[in-house]
Amino acid sequence: MSNHTPGPWVAKTIDHGVRIEPSIAWMGFGSAHPRETHVANANLIAAAPDLLSALKAAKAFIEIYKVDFSDTILATIQSAINKANTP
Repeated sequence: MSNHTPGPWVAKTIDHGVRIEPSIAWMGFGSAHPRETHVANANLIAAAPDLLSALKAAKAFIEIYKVDFSDTILATIQSAINKANTP
């Protein structure tokens, strides 16, 4: 398991970019992407701890209650969890 900064993370738009707090990342405006794209990307990054938690809960539910999902869905969930936990 990785030692990432625990959530919640919040994307805050400031004058020249978007900051993901607490001190996670900074994306400055003015690159190849429009401002709206930077804000959308920052919001996705800020949601990462919640998304990881939701995936872990969904995986546990599927395994505990033997929900009939395709192996592809479980593999995708596990892949995303692994990617988030890779140091």
